[in-house]
Amino acid sequence: MWKTGKKPAIRKRNLTALHYVGRTTGALRNLNVFHLGGALLNINDVTPDVRAFLVLWAQAFNAHDIEKLAALYAPEAVLYGTTSPELHSGAEEIHTYFRNTDSVSFETWRSVRLGDGLVLVVGNYVFSKSSADEFVTTPARFTLVLCHKDSSWQILHHHSSRRP
Repeated sequence: MWKTGKKPAIRKRNLTALHYVGRTTGALRNLNVFHLGGALLNINDVTPDVRAFLVLWAQAFNAHDIEKLAALYAPEAVLYGTTSPELHSGAEEIHTYFRNTDSVSFETWRSVRLGDGLVLVVGNYVFSKSSADEFVTTPARFTLVLCHKDSSWQILHHHSSRRP
């Protein structure tokens, strides 16, 4: 609560967020998220659906199941991928983008309801790739706009870039 002449109290809440461990197995961990006054981060009625969707996306990505991964994007979706300078528009172009052997693990993310059936998700993930001689990781950040239609979530917009 705000009191005249005093700083607002910062309270801590324990929230569950997606944390993907390893290449194909996942686990959830708790994050401490701060909020000021009544504004609380990452708590809304769509968070469990968003978490489940991110798990599904990571499973398809890590399994290199391009058909399943591309099916998670809306037909009119756009993608600015981490490894391509091109904007990929539509299901066919997005399908051609996912042709690699990387794996991904989510670190943190936040979701914000933009409207009925429309959610913004922003966060960090790490791509990893191994070869005979080395293991390379690429920390990246992402933005997703998800829409809920036909009883499931689909990606309308996906931007991913390396973290500075």
